[in-house]
Amino acid sequence: MAIPLIYPVIIGVLAGLGIIINSTKSDLGDLEGSESDCHQDFLNFDKNLTVNESKRISLDKARVAIEKKIRNYFKGINLYNVPKFYLHGSANLGTQIRTYDDSCDYDVGIYFFKRPPHSFETIQNHLKKALDGHTSLRVNLRNKCIRINYRNDFHIDMPVFYTEDKKSFYLGSKGNNWSKCDAKIFKDWFLEKTDGNEQVIRIIKYFKAWGDNYKHELPSGLAYTVWVEKYYVAHKRDDVAFILTASNLFHHLKDEHWSPKYWDCNMPVLPHDDLIDNLDTKQKYNFKEALESLIEEGLNALKSNDYEYAMEIWKKQCGRWFEC
Repeated sequence: MAIPLIYPVIIGVLAGLGIIINSTKSDLGDLEGSESDCHQDFLNFDKNLTVNESKRISLDKARVAIEKKIRNYFKGINLYNVPKFYLHGSANLGTQIRTYDDSCDYDVGIYFFKRPPHSFETIQNHLKKALDGHTSLRVNLRNKCIRINYRNDFHIDMPVFYTEDKKSFYLGSKGNNWSKCDAKIFKDWFLEKTDGNEQVIRIIKYFKAWGDNYKHELPSGLAYTVWVEKYYVAHKRDDVAFILTASNLFHHLKDEHWSPKYWDCNMPVLPHDDLIDNLDTKQKYNFKEALESLIEEGLNALKSNDYEYAMEIWKKQCGRWFEC
């Protein structure tokens, strides 16, 4: 569950290129009644990040149409059983956001209930044929899924799983690799850790929006989900909790690996893969600099008594959906 706010509370204070974790809860006492209190603005930010009802309806309709095409296709393919489908990812966890360009994604797992007779790559090609011409954009064959793109709106990622006993599930990836993996176990882990704490959900969404606001590739939304669950620091104000959590995350990353090139973010459940393994050393350093900037400017906003100044900082850090 949440890391309690205790003495000394972790707040990062920039010192050279690093961050020294040395402030205490007494520093936060000075924030009581501060003119730069932006808690309500962050709550509004959370609402702005939420996918609107019309787009959610479109996503659901697209999902139904795709599933129908895939089922019908595999009915005509010998040696395969007709797959079933399960909603994965942020839409299933309550952490889905609108990106800077007002798009969003859906993750829908494709489940076969016996081991497929062909390689993962062959299955991907079957899926591509099943969905050929479904949208005006190409179906992309990615490392662990296929992606169906919808112009200027959203995309749907579809990983492929199989099980033979409904107990052990295996996720396919290129190279015909099948790793033991069950999205439901991750959801159970997430729900247990969150335990009804809505602020944790909001902080994850803030991190995802912050990461999306940067031009350089930063860690995935799933990485932020795992990190926030692990390093979340509670506070009655969301703006404070956001920066406390960012400082706590950075502090632990530095403790574990001094150099960002050695940073990792492992899934807490099988297959325990590194969620930032796709980032090269330069991209990890970009993330280090971006996180330092967030903490430094966030502290400036929190310690200011100027509401407009604080709002400009949050707008710069969080992007277009944070309204000034």
